[in-house]
Amino acid sequence: RYDFHKTEGEYVMYKHLELPVEIHSYYQKCDYYLSYNGGALCNCGAAVRSGDSVFIANFCKIDNRQNQYAIQKICDDQDMFVEGGGNSYTIHTISGTKVFLVFGEVTQPGQDFYGIQTFQITASTLDAKLTTGLCGKYNNNSGDDMIPQGESLNSGDAEYFAESWRIKKQTDTLMNITKIKPLPSYAKSFCTCIKEVNSFPKGRPEYLCNFTAAMDKCSKLNVTNKVYKAPCEIGHVGTERDTSHLRRIRRDVIDLGDDDAPVMFPMDVTAGRSFPVDLSWKNGWTEQKAREKCIEAFRSSSSYSVCDTHVPSVPSGDYIEKCIADIRLTGDTSWTDISISNFGSACLQEASRLENLTETNETDSSGAEMSIFDAIQASTCPKNCTGRGICIEGECQCQDPYFGATCEAEKSQAPKLSLRAFDGLCDIRVRLCHKYIITGHNFMNGNLKCKYRHFTIQYNETTDTGISETEAGIYNSPFSMQCPAPISRHKRSLTVDSSAFGYFISVSNDGKNFTQELAVIIYDSVCFECSTTNLTCLELETCPQLAEVVKEKSKSNTGAYIGAGIGGGSVVVILLVILTIIKKTILKTRSSVKDSTVSLAEKCQSSGNTFFDKSHKS
Repeated sequence: RYDFHKTEGEYVMYKHLELPVEIHSYYQKCDYYLSYNGGALCNCGAAVRSGDSVFIANFCKIDNRQNQYAIQKICDDQDMFVEGGGNSYTIHTISGTKVFLVFGEVTQPGQDFYGIQTFQITASTLDAKLTTGLCGKYNNNSGDDMIPQGESLNSGDAEYFAESWRIKKQTDTLMNITKIKPLPSYAKSFCTCIKEVNSFPKGRPEYLCNFTAAMDKCSKLNVTNKVYKAPCEIGHVGTERDTSHLRRIRRDVIDLGDDDAPVMFPMDVTAGRSFPVDLSWKNGWTEQKAREKCIEAFRSSSSYSVCDTHVPSVPSGDYIEKCIADIRLTGDTSWTDISISNFGSACLQEASRLENLTETNETDSSGAEMSIFDAIQASTCPKNCTGRGICIEGECQCQDPYFGATCEAEKSQAPKLSLRAFDGLCDIRVRLCHKYIITGHNFMNGNLKCKYRHFTIQYNETTDTGISETEAGIYNSPFSMQCPAPISRHKRSLTVDSSAFGYFISVSNDGKNFTQELAVIIYDSVCFECSTTNLTCLELETCPQLAEVVKEKSKSNTGAYIGAGIGGGSVVVILLVILTIIKKTILKTRSSVKDSTVSLAEKCQSSGNTFFDKSHKS
C-alpha cells in the first residue's frame, strides 16, 4: 500500500506487457472550484482500452465546464464487452481482466463531488507476470510493485513512482475518444471452448487457442447497456471529420455530429495541478475518534459480518484504514459510506469466484435456507438501501416512491441538473438538433418530461414567442437523459429575418415538479456565432445571404464612384466616408458572443438558468 495525493492528471493503473490492454484513471481535486488546497484528489475518470476498443467514463472538470458521460467504441466484439448499466459497469478485456466501476455523488462540505466511487480491477490468471503500472506487477510479490515507468528496480518513493506513471503527452491519453493512438498490427490468438461453463460455480473452462478461429463465448453474459456507442472510424489521431466548410470550429467541445452523442469537453492531460496536502487532523477529529467511528460504521453494516466470516481474502481492516484516512483528509465522515460500499463490492466480486460459498448453511430474515453466496448478494448493497428497499443480487429494489442505487431519491423530486455539463449551442451544420442531452443526478426511468418555452433571436433582439410545449423525455442513465425537440421544431427553418431560435428547457421525473430552465440555441455556424450568456448571435461575413448583400452593394458603390469621379474628386471622398459610416453602423448592431451557461438575461427568463479511493491508495 502507498499514498500519493499531490498532482492531478491521468495515470496508468494497469498495463499488459504483451497484449494491447491498458487501464487509466483520472484524478482531480475533490473540491475543484474551491481555493482551499488541503483536500485530497478524487477519482473523476476512467478509461479501459482492449485492442482497438475503448470504454471511457468521464466526470472530470475543465475550467468552468464539467464532463458527465460514459461512452464506448467497440471495434471488435472479441476485444471488449461491457456489462451493466445505470451507475455501474463491468468491462471485460481481451485477456479476461475485468474492471468494475460505480459512479455516484458524495455530499461534502463546500462542494459536492460526482464521480467514480468504486474502481476495481480483477486481473485474469492469463495476466500473471505480465502487468505494470500503478497497480504493480501481478505476481504475488509486493516487493516489486513500485517500479517507476521505464526502470527495473523498486523505488521506495511513492511520489516519484506515481509521477512516472502520469500521462504527460496528449498522444498517450485514453480520455479523449477522438485522440486515441492507433495500435500497431499484432497477431490475435483466438480461443475455442472445448468444455462450456454455463452453470454456477464457474470453474476454469477448457479451451484451445490458435491464430485462425474466432473465439466462442464460454458463458452467457448480460451485455445490454445504454452507453453511447461511438462509430469505430473515429478515435484515432489524424482521422477527425472534415470541418473545412465551417468558418469557426469550436475547440471547447468534442462534437461527433450525432444528437445521441454525449457532450464531451476535451481534457488537457499535460497541465496537472499540484497541491500540498494537509495531513493534520481537522475539526476536532483524532486518530482514535476516527478509528472508533469507522469500526462502528463497518460493524453496523449488513455486509460486515457475512463477508468478514466467509471471505477473509477481502480483509475489512484494510477498508477501515481507508475510512480513517478519509476522515483525516476531509475532517468529516462524508466518505465513510463509500469505504463500506467498496468493501461490500470487493467481497461480492471475490465471493463469485469461490466454489465453497454455494453451500446452503445460512438463513434469511424469514428463516428460509440460502447459500452463503446468496447471503452475501443480499448484504452488499450500498448504504443498505437506506432502509427503503430490499437488496437482491447486490442491487437495491426500492419501495415506492423511492428509487436510485441507494433508494435515497423520491419520485416527486425534480432531478438535480449539472449546469456546467450542459452545452447550450446546437449547430445545424454539425448535427440535426432534434435531441438535447441533459445531464445531472437522479433521473428516474419511467415518466421523464421535458418542458419547452420557445424564443427567437433576430439580430440582437431575443423574443419569447409565448409558445410552451411538453414532451416525453428519454432515459439514458441516472446521470443523463435526452429531450427530443417538440414536433413543431421539424417544421421550422432558419430564415433571413431570424438569426436563430431556441428553447428554455426544464425537466421533471413526475411531470409536475420541474427543474430550473436551461437555454439551448439552434443556429447555423456558417452564418452566425451565438451565445447562451446573453442570448445573442453575431452575423458572419461567410453567410451566403450576407455575402450576396455585400456583392450587390459593391456593384452599386462602383457605379457611384464612377459618377462621382466625373463630377469631382471631393464627392468621391464624401461618398467613401458615408459608406464607411453606414457599414460600421450595420455591423455595430450585431452582438458579440461567447458560450456560457450562467444566468439568463432578465428580459427572457422566468426562473434562473441557473474515490475509488480518493486518497489514491492501492
